[in-house]
Amino acid sequence: MTNQVSIPADTAPSAVTEDESDQVSAAADSLLKRMSTEMCDSFSPAQRQAVGKAVIEAKTRDFLVNLRLTLFGAFFNIIIGRENRNPVRQAHERRRHPLATPGNLFVLALIAIFGVTLGWISYQLVAHGGL
Repeated sequence: MTNQVSIPADTAPSAVTEDESDQVSAAADSLLKRMSTEMCDSFSPAQRQAVGKAVIEAKTRDFLVNLRLTLFGAFFNIIIGRENRNPVRQAHERRRHPLATPGNLFVLALIAIFGVTLGWISYQLVAHGGL
């Protein structure tokens, strides 16, 4: 028995350009490849397109700060914006990604040291006219 996913009529995909269609297909594939083959095969082309559009829309939210860097083979991401998640999801995310991990505490300590150092340098420049 295959599982069918029904997409409400008001979310049916609209016409897209060829470039947008490629982006939608790639977005849908990135999500659907995580599912079983049986489940993926149950999606109609219209449902695949709707999934792709939903993935793209979820990734393109505007944030006040959206800083993404790759340095020395490590990925850094700082996002600041309005919280849109419901309280249940927030609680789930806090359990899945706790703040008090060794790596997080190390980075927070570095940021604190940087802030204190910058404050000391600023004080020296203002109060004493130099370092």
